[in-house]
Amino acid sequence: MSELTTRVALEPVRRLPTRPPSASSARPIGGASVLPSSPLTRPLLPLAPAVPRRERARVSGTGAASPDPAMPEYRRQRSGRPARLTSRDVELLRFLARYRFATLAELASHFDVEGHILRRRMPKLRRGGWVTSHTMGLTKFLLWTVTDLGADASGLNLQAPKSISPSTIRHDLGLVDLGIRFEATGETVITEREIRAADTRNSVSDRMAAARQSSGHGPGPVYAVATGAAIGKRRRTLHIPDMVLLRDPIEGAPQSIAVELELQHKTPMRVRATLFAYKNATNIGAVVFYTDKVAVRNLINQAAIDTGTTNIVTIRKWMPAAESGVLTLGFG
Repeated sequence: MSELTTRVALEPVRRLPTRPPSASSARPIGGASVLPSSPLTRPLLPLAPAVPRRERARVSGTGAASPDPAMPEYRRQRSGRPARLTSRDVELLRFLARYRFATLAELASHFDVEGHILRRRMPKLRRGGWVTSHTMGLTKFLLWTVTDLGADASGLNLQAPKSISPSTIRHDLGLVDLGIRFEATGETVITEREIRAADTRNSVSDRMAAARQSSGHGPGPVYAVATGAAIGKRRRTLHIPDMVLLRDPIEGAPQSIAVELELQHKTPMRVRATLFAYKNATNIGAVVFYTDKVAVRNLINQAAIDTGTTNIVTIRKWMPAAESGVLTLGFG
């Protein structure tokens, strides 16, 4: 693997090539690309120029405009006094609805505000009924989520999270961390919650509908990939990526990139089935796996060789940022 890593690291960064029409014409590679780096240190592909932090909320997602500052303010009567939502509050609710939850440090990083400002604002939003907080682990570390009222105010047609599972907290916080890093570079990020809403509940928000139209997608899964046929099932099922970086097709070939955060060991059959699904997908051009375990990295690499998908698979080392809360909660 070390020899492969060295070779890949020396290759110039380039745009995702048009997928070859057949497996026989693909460029042979001895294994999946293994890049031991984070999204901010060495980009997988040419990314848009870094966006000033104060502009990030406007370019995140599929291009939907930020709420108009002149829009009628949402109000909720509580204790005789109205709680008002500003346009920045609505942007914050949209972020929480898309990512399920976030730490205060992650919100401060994404919206480029001082932590003490959010420490004053978030309790006010909680008293107004727009958000709620959960304490996880043995610390007083808080995770913030939207309520039903906050989800409605976000305008994204996404439901409020029903619960937070301790068994998946490390994975979920890691995805928020990755999403913030990608959006900071101008990437259009479609989160797992949005993918499920679009491809499983047939509930497409204006944000996702605009993405579907601009990318030329017709009926069928927009972001998910079918797995049933790959593992011999009569009924096709869907694999939901952890997130998708949305990019326009080039000459009809898909350019969008699926992102998977793999922190647990899976069976080789399951990994191969997932890679077969990406190989046959018409809406995803490549997949990037992030992991912090050598055994998982080797498993994915071997599965890519077995399925002939080394030309679309890249493996990267996952290193969580301090803002993600993974290290603070003792999961790192």
